Amino acid sequence: MQISPNEIAWDGGKVVMVFPWDGEKAAPTSSTAALGGPISTSDIYGCPTQYFGADYYCFYEHIDWGGRRLQFKDYPQNINFSNYGFDNETSSWVNGGAGTINVYDQPYVGTPFLWTEVPHSLSSWVGDANNDRAESFSAY
Repeated sequence: MQISPNEIAWDGGKVVMVFPWDGEKAAPTSSTAALGGPISTSDIYGCPTQYFGADYYCFYEHIDWGGRRLQFKDYPQNINFSNYGFDNETSSWVNGGAGTINVYDQPYVGTPFLWTEVPHSLSSWVGDANNDRAESFSAY
């Protein structure tokens, strides 16, 4: 469901894709609609980080947090990127929450394993070996 001119949401807003504005390299900070109302947040490369409440973690289409951003909140969950048109698209990420995320090169959680995102961490580049290979992840 489209929730703003450059945002699409799934699962009641637990998953949001944010698109860059025309002529911009990176997606902007999430709108109030994407966050479910005016709540106390800041962001890390556009990925929301709440002082209290949901933990957000985001995947980016390009190196240095560029292109589309696919953001999630809540734990635990297992996700296939193909459900959101983001299969084999990840080049950078932010884990602004307190959970751990394991990313895999298969459409189901398992093997082969690509990388782990520890709580409150980020990466501007997943590396040549992992670029555009992520197909699923587990968040716990």
